[in-house]
Amino acid sequence: GALGDATTAVTLNGAGAYVAAPNLNLTSSFTLEAWAYYTGPGAIGDTTYGTLFGAARDRRILISTNGALLSEVGGESWFASALVPTNTWAHVVYRYDAGANQQAFFINGAPAGTDTPTTPPTWNAAFRLGDYDGTNFLFKGHLDEAAVYGTALSDAQIAAHYAGQALSYGVIGLPTGLSIDPVTGRITGTPTTAGVYSVTVSVTDGLSTTPTAFTWTVVANQAPQVTAFS
Repeated sequence: GALGDATTAVTLNGAGAYVAAPNLNLTSSFTLEAWAYYTGPGAIGDTTYGTLFGAARDRRILISTNGALLSEVGGESWFASALVPTNTWAHVVYRYDAGANQQAFFINGAPAGTDTPTTPPTWNAAFRLGDYDGTNFLFKGHLDEAAVYGTALSDAQIAAHYAGQALSYGVIGLPTGLSIDPVTGRITGTPTTAGVYSVTVSVTDGLSTTPTAFTWTVVANQAPQVTAFS
């Protein structure tokens, strides 16, 4: 797959293959995300573009044979300010922020243009990966780690996803003398004060945070005792 892990990507032949997805009924902010490996024109129909996400003519994200990234979501057409690398893995994100009424593209974690739509876009129909109508703009290549979010991911979250969803760690309530490494999550040090501590360790990928709570009891150091024997 795109991330070099044990998971595999889906391969689309540009001749009718696609992945079907249900209606997520998103009528406010949303984000579309995928790793794409576009290898060139499809084999049938209009091959000018390949479809990354598609539901209809007014709900589709397209990539051209030269890497131009096109949004036709909400009935308006606009291009990203940068090209998507072809014949290699690329991280592609479309975001609509309803609060700001702004569409945005990101390519490999970096901003790649914005647009202010006249009609607020929605993503409230069943859709496909690699296709939109079964006839034209069929995607040829590989897609991986596709995701749809019912929120507008922040620039930092998108950059973190591109970087591989790097994890960071935090903690509250540690015994005095201990600390946590925010990168590895390793807790080190020597406790200096006895007591019972309520500790919560959390890990975040920039999008969501998972806490784990536990009790840590520190007993005061005691001098060794020797029992006489004969």
